[in-house]
Amino acid sequence: MSSNPCLREHEERYQNRKEAVEFYRLNGVKETLEAALNEMFLLRPGDVNGYLAEYFLKLSAPPRISRLRGRKVYDARGQPSIQADVFCTICNLEKSTSSASVSSCLPPEGMSLYQDRTHHVTTAAQWINEDLSDELKDQDPCDQSEVDRRLSNFFKARLQEDKDIQEMEKQRSLTSTKQEVEPPAPPSAKTRDKRSTGKLLPPAEPLEPVLPGSMAIGAVSLAVAKTGAQVKNIPLYKHVASLRDHEAPGQFHIPILLVTLLSCGKTSPGKLCLLEEVILIPKMGQQVKQIIGMTLEL
Repeated sequence: MSSNPCLREHEERYQNRKEAVEFYRLNGVKETLEAALNEMFLLRPGDVNGYLAEYFLKLSAPPRISRLRGRKVYDARGQPSIQADVFCTICNLEKSTSSASVSSCLPPEGMSLYQDRTHHVTTAAQWINEDLSDELKDQDPCDQSEVDRRLSNFFKARLQEDKDIQEMEKQRSLTSTKQEVEPPAPPSAKTRDKRSTGKLLPPAEPLEPVLPGSMAIGAVSLAVAKTGAQVKNIPLYKHVASLRDHEAPGQFHIPILLVTLLSCGKTSPGKLCLLEEVILIPKMGQQVKQIIGMTLEL
């Protein structure tokens, strides 16, 4: 490198030009520009810049997932839920494409259950912001099968870890509490007779164990599905229908419309705990207009 400033600047320009020529050659910029200009000259559009923008947009790289964001939101009942936001790299820019929220399956009653829901949401947000964001980075949002496969493998690994932890805690508790306990004395005849006369109520069914953070899997899967539909510029139901046959069917059939006539149980404002819900189930073959008219007549 020369000590002369003018000569040094000339050498830097020459090196930059040399690197630019090699960069354009490797990426085929010259051929692409020539093809775009020749095609535009034949078509002679009124909006030249708009035509070039559409032309190069078709040649741009497909969108890729750049990162995920999980955050705590509240559902219609005011209970904490998880929301997953998908960010994609589109034309070298990061854009927020879609989001989806999923509520916890725990019942919204009791302070302890509320704390459990909060713990589930916090764990789900941590999964989305850290592990799942790294797992789905640079993935094609339209490839729902690959995304769901990665989510399934991640969930299976977390579930196995939770089972191992519970097994270790169980073994530790058994080894620490090895004390001989005298068996209780058998009940007398009088006590047995008294117990037999009373009514035995069945115990309440225990809640199904739910892995904390598992709601993140459904939220991310739904958010990615929405992103894929947005990239394809089609409705979500068509995108979901095309996942099996790789193309949307030409005709869709609407399922039977069920109408809720009376909402009872603990979720209703009254004290009708006899029934959970009264639903109108129409016959097969009835049109939606007929079902709505029949409902209004009741």
